Amino acid sequence: MISTAIISLLPLYLITSSIVENVELSNELISIDTHKEYPIIIDYKRLDTQSWFGGADPNERWIISVIKPDRSIVNIDNNNVQVNCNFSKDHAEYDFICFIESDQVLKFTTSISLESDQVIYKIGNIKPKDGYKLFRVDFRKSIRLYIDENAPNASICGGNLGRDRNPYFLEDIKNARPRDPQNIDMIMFCQSGAVAVGYNNLVIHPWRFQCKSQGSDFAEFWCPPYTHTVVAGAGDNWTTEDLGDFICKIGILGDYSEDGEIDWRDGASFIRDNLPNGVPLFQEYMRYEANDDFDNFIDVVRRIYYITDGRPQLCLHAAWQYWGWDSEYPAYMEPNGEFGGRPALYRLMREASKYRCIVSLIHNFDDSYKDSPAWNESIIIRREDQSLLEATAWAGGRSYINSPFKMVKLGWAKKVIDGLVSQGARLRLFSDVLSAVPERVDHDKDFPADVLANLVLGKFKIIEMLKEKGITVGSESVTYPFVGKICTAHSMSLGISDDPKIVPLGPFVLHGKMAYQSWGHGCDTLLAGVDNTTGWDNDRIYLWAMVLEQYANKPMTNYTRQNGVFRTEFGKGTFVEWDKAKSNIKVVVDGRLISNGKSSFIPKKTPDVYLVYSTTQNPQKYPKPQGWNDISKLKIYKLSDRGEKKVELSGLVSFDGDNIVFTLKPQTPYRLCYGEEAYLADKAIRETEFDQPNITWEVDNVIEAYPSATKPSWIRKSTRVDPTGKILYVGCGAKFPTEEQSRNHAVSIVARKLTWQVRQVYVNRSREYERQMNIDYDKLGFDNWNLGLDVTQNMYSLDKINARDDVEWYIEKLESHDPEHNDSAIMYKAYVAVPVTKKEIHDIYVEAIRYNLNLAKKDLILGKGDEAQLQNRIKLWTYMLEEESKKDQ
Repeated sequence: MISTAIISLLPLYLITSSIVENVELSNELISIDTHKEYPIIIDYKRLDTQSWFGGADPNERWIISVIKPDRSIVNIDNNNVQVNCNFSKDHAEYDFICFIESDQVLKFTTSISLESDQVIYKIGNIKPKDGYKLFRVDFRKSIRLYIDENAPNASICGGNLGRDRNPYFLEDIKNARPRDPQNIDMIMFCQSGAVAVGYNNLVIHPWRFQCKSQGSDFAEFWCPPYTHTVVAGAGDNWTTEDLGDFICKIGILGDYSEDGEIDWRDGASFIRDNLPNGVPLFQEYMRYEANDDFDNFIDVVRRIYYITDGRPQLCLHAAWQYWGWDSEYPAYMEPNGEFGGRPALYRLMREASKYRCIVSLIHNFDDSYKDSPAWNESIIIRREDQSLLEATAWAGGRSYINSPFKMVKLGWAKKVIDGLVSQGARLRLFSDVLSAVPERVDHDKDFPADVLANLVLGKFKIIEMLKEKGITVGSESVTYPFVGKICTAHSMSLGISDDPKIVPLGPFVLHGKMAYQSWGHGCDTLLAGVDNTTGWDNDRIYLWAMVLEQYANKPMTNYTRQNGVFRTEFGKGTFVEWDKAKSNIKVVVDGRLISNGKSSFIPKKTPDVYLVYSTTQNPQKYPKPQGWNDISKLKIYKLSDRGEKKVELSGLVSFDGDNIVFTLKPQTPYRLCYGEEAYLADKAIRETEFDQPNITWEVDNVIEAYPSATKPSWIRKSTRVDPTGKILYVGCGAKFPTEEQSRNHAVSIVARKLTWQVRQVYVNRSREYERQMNIDYDKLGFDNWNLGLDVTQNMYSLDKINARDDVEWYIEKLESHDPEHNDSAIMYKAYVAVPVTKKEIHDIYVEAIRYNLNLAKKDLILGKGDEAQLQNRIKLWTYMLEEESKKDQ
């Protein structure tokens, strides 16, 4: 028997014929050699080019696991697996019958079929004995592809979706960087005449991959285990769900993308065509996040409506709850009092609809803070010792990681979603972190959940529950498990580079399936088709967002880079071309130039209506729209953020043969209408308001307020005036059954705001001290970013704030109408304003250093922790205290 190691070093066709008799399957394009008794492909061949790729060791066997009636999981001994085979010219079928001792516990069918240039693996017709379940099939390396240096012009291309800086690679196999076995989202092997690439419906990373040099250069990728039944929970909380049949497609491709060449782009097109989609991307909307007073933002919505000529808007208010972005999770019950509270939020939502704007909300399903009014220990992930899983600290304080499975199982996710919807959330919701860190394990003895369970039985369920409410989710990062499930994600590497080893693999496979964002808005973002979320300055709207919208839903079909000129194509007649050295870019959609980088000429949805914009007074020339023969029928309207004004055509627009020429006021958008009918049709669309939000969460009744009947001006940021030399730190406490509880919560908000301020102001100073002492994080075992986290709550406790004579309070006694209350409940809501000087901010920083220094000294005496790290902490923090005492604050 020849070992796997030897097989890894030799082309398989040299060794397999002596091991086992094979069965060939073939069609007009490809052929494969399969094992005659087991679903293993030994090699792959592209017939028209005679290109060959290695497959699996014919001696590989699967590990089949079942769940028994007592919920234990056992592996089926291969001696207790019977496989019956049937073959035709292009199809093989393997019926598996599995036994535990003499008891038949499972039957299923595996098939291998050739369809055009693809090999299709399937596992289906799964029939377990009553009480049993198929848990998992570990293929080991039986679904495998292999290439070595003997293949002509062999190269490898792949990468992971995500926010890594350079996640995609294209390397000649002879010069490829060695890689140990690793998870990978996309991988393909290329050679003269064929590309081998795979797709499967596994949930997390679909492939394993390695590239090595052991006397000869080779690379291989293979399919990880297929989990059929996801399991979580224990005892009465035990939960299972079947994931459905397994499907794996191996493409042995020629010129799949029909661009005249056989290379990585064919493999990328294959992956793109197989990735799931089906979620709306909302690219037709002007999309942005707000962080402003609710009432004041109504005017911003109105101005965007006018400057974009009535373009639909989708606004996510990123600071709508409590006191902003990372505050008070998992709570969801109270709009931001500093922005006007519930009445003002509802006014914004209702008024915005009149200007074709939907205002929706955000919510973080991943984090919890102990000071939250909705702190709920039962939903937090636990470590093996059953302690709560603590993460880093954000503005809200120390965060703890929620278990998505427990949130769903215990009903918390439904409660949150119902609450968000009743407060006006609709169409789209942003959930920070949801897609960013999917791989969490919960060791809770009553609710254990592995990575897959927390995805499938947790996060995916949350997405499905929101979908049932008509809401699509956007999130933080592009990650493979969430393709086809979320609409938008922040920050994906684009892969637009002068380096020939870097290609835009992520944009190539995702464009039109998921909207991916970039923090910039330059030429590379137009090339990569980046999501058009933007601000509202005119250049960004008319030279980026509206231009991108024209090809946002088209798949990327080609990418070239030659002599400093980059070009991406999005189907026939649509491309973006960028001459990097000359800083020239042009965007052509459906055969028509719509932007040259300095100006744009963009069709609206209404025929014969265009938006035109220029950054220069120099004449700008574009192809004249079909049928525009009579310039007297053309009307032009100057747009501003306060409305439109009809202006004279002369001097602004002229016809020049088959072209139209614009000489416009820079940075000023215009609307062009050819004919009165076009104007009226467009006007009817612009003046069609959106439906009003269905808000059912009522505004609370104020029964009593003191010390005055009206709210003081310092509560709202928009009306707050800081005392001379000080900054007011305001805490809007959540509603509680007692005044004391709300007062405590209000001062905890002030303390956490101060902590965040200290961290932002002094982190660079701490880093400089680290450099001076040559002590970094590894030597400390502590991140000085967290200085201040442990002392502010004590320094600004309720007792200490009450002892001050410069603090103002405002209390409301409410008849609360929260939906979770069966009847109206009497609640209290406290507001506090604490004036703080720069010196007091510095005092917190110094006290934080002193607190951590004393803690390190105690730990060193007790022998608690790493001795070298503790000594470094003492050395650094002693030095920092000495230096801070010299500074004049």
